[in-house]
Amino acid sequence: MKFNNLLKKSVVLCLTLILAVIFSVFAFAGNIFGDIQSDGKVDTKDAVVLAQYLAGWDINPGVDEYYAADVNFDGTVDTRDAVLLAQYLAQWNVTIGGIREKDEIIEDENMIYTKSQLMAVLNMAWETNGTIIGEGNSAKDANMMGIALEDFKNASGGELPGMVGLDIGSAFMEGYRRKGLLDEIVAQLADYAKQGGIIHTWAHMANPSPMPEDKTTWSHVWGKLGTHTEEDWQQLFTEGTEYNTKFKAALDDSAEFLKLLRDNGITAIWRPYHEHSGTWFWWCFGYKDAEGNRLDEKYFKQLWIYTYEYFTNEWGLDNLVWMYSPSTGNYAHQLYGYPGDEYVDIVGFDWYTSGKYEEQNLAYNRLLASGKSISLGEFGVTGDARAEDPANQSETWSCLDLLAYLEKAAEEGRRYSFWFNWSTPHQFSQLGHLDKLVESPLVYCLDDVKNMFDNLKGADNEFDAGGIVD
Repeated sequence: MKFNNLLKKSVVLCLTLILAVIFSVFAFAGNIFGDIQSDGKVDTKDAVVLAQYLAGWDINPGVDEYYAADVNFDGTVDTRDAVLLAQYLAQWNVTIGGIREKDEIIEDENMIYTKSQLMAVLNMAWETNGTIIGEGNSAKDANMMGIALEDFKNASGGELPGMVGLDIGSAFMEGYRRKGLLDEIVAQLADYAKQGGIIHTWAHMANPSPMPEDKTTWSHVWGKLGTHTEEDWQQLFTEGTEYNTKFKAALDDSAEFLKLLRDNGITAIWRPYHEHSGTWFWWCFGYKDAEGNRLDEKYFKQLWIYTYEYFTNEWGLDNLVWMYSPSTGNYAHQLYGYPGDEYVDIVGFDWYTSGKYEEQNLAYNRLLASGKSISLGEFGVTGDARAEDPANQSETWSCLDLLAYLEKAAEEGRRYSFWFNWSTPHQFSQLGHLDKLVESPLVYCLDDVKNMFDNLKGADNEFDAGGIVD
């Protein structure tokens, strides 16, 4: 009897999915989960719309309709939603529905925009299949940030990036202080945030272990923590030890800058310990010993949590969106050392392409398991994609190739909140054909990001997402 009932339900499910291919599409305007047409009920017509969208038919649900199609509440519309909707229609004891409630946006008059608002904008980009373009900069000299923006504007035909940022590791902070650039840099970032731009920070943090005579603060970053043993990592977290004292000094270097941002009303993306799944920085956990064993991931988790609590409790940094950003490649699993959802706001990966789109597949697919929006924390060109002569870069690999990547990703259902390059020679303005890239509806620049923030704050202008919405 149970088998017969199961067979009947399976037949109903199959018929429902078949109907989803046969029926034509009706109007959209839904705001109830599953009710993609917003006609007050969830029926086979809703299944039709969802199935046709997932099949790649010329269906472009808007933001509200996209929310309604996310039947299992995981932030992504995929085949799991189609199955759940079909099971619901087949009366498989599945409950769906309910009015969608937007995340509460917390206001703080002292901030240009709050963490809550920044997270909402990043999620809006993710949900609408648009990618915010970010331009990195080293800010080694006065007005380097302004020069980078001017280069972007000239190369794009008048557009500005939706995100800017810079390295605030010890080696860079030494230079900023020595040249008296800190206040100027923070003022430039505050001005950009007021225009609607997103601020992105990261750090090549100083190695706490003794520095060899032939190394500098910068070159010592590329190495290991001592001999990369449990003893070294235990010392790092033991208060008062040499490693711990140097470690906290390096943390203070970055925290000082982030506090300046906080004092100037700036909320920022903070991407510490990037590419930890690789084998090149002292915080990397892709290393294996002579027996092929990898150091326990608990030490990277402890590294992240220690930093999170030190910044939060000791420095009062509540203005940070914490980004977890391993590398591409298969050195270590991208979620090896993932510290936990309570310590991570968004995820992404760093990728230097050699001209092969599929290089990102492993990292992207693994990070999907986090359930969070995915971004390119750091992007650039290398190998066959990088021209020997920078003047010929546009002939080797350009923004046209990047656009082809984004278009292919959209066809495959992949989404990214943002793509952010590191610095010269990887800046978008130096790749060539940036004017063609910014024309795409898949790409969001400064004006788009400003409109998203304005929309959150109740401005009259509505954000018109180009990625999914017509």
